[in-house]
Amino acid sequence: MASSRWDKGRLDLAEQYFTRALQYTPRYAYLHVNLGVLKGAQGNAAEAERHFRDAQQHDPGNPVSYYYYARWLDSVGRTAEAIPLVKHALNLSPAHVEAKELLAAIESRGSATPGPRTAATPGTPEQWLELSLAQYRAARYQDCIDSSRQALKLRPDYAEAYNNICAASNAMGQYQAAAEACERALAIKPDYQLARNNLSLAKAKLAK
Repeated sequence: MASSRWDKGRLDLAEQYFTRALQYTPRYAYLHVNLGVLKGAQGNAAEAERHFRDAQQHDPGNPVSYYYYARWLDSVGRTAEAIPLVKHALNLSPAHVEAKELLAAIESRGSATPGPRTAATPGTPEQWLELSLAQYRAARYQDCIDSSRQALKLRPDYAEAYNNICAASNAMGQYQAAAEACERALAIKPDYQLARNNLSLAKAKLAK
């Protein structure tokens, strides 16, 4: 389980330990969660986010990665993005006490509606992407595609949004559209393994 508190004098040591362990178990979700928490404590947002996403990718049915990612997002003021993640954690594990407490805290302080914008109306490409991921997990594939397109309106070179379109299109049996979306993702981010995997699936289906 990831630690929620870090002794500043041990951050470097913890990072060395986790980084070394990652060489032997690169797909261990809990290790990525710990690294996400640590990088967040260090103020390295990009690395924190990368590790939280890796944890979800390697163990998509584990609520822990969604909870800790949501908690970090909320802590840095990105509460609208945190809400679908903590709700997904609760869908996976309805008895998850910490996720319940986080959602209750968000709702009690009204952070779901900061000003005129609500959690249902994201304002950044990242928020639209998180919404599309939550919709994909809920098997709302067309909604996932629509939200990904909203993200692309704000960030036309968003490889992750194209990948979400590809994954949702695959799920709907729309393999030509899936292949086109993943090819665009890879044109932007050639080393994007998840997009490569989704593209391979689409091409395999088209070849039948």
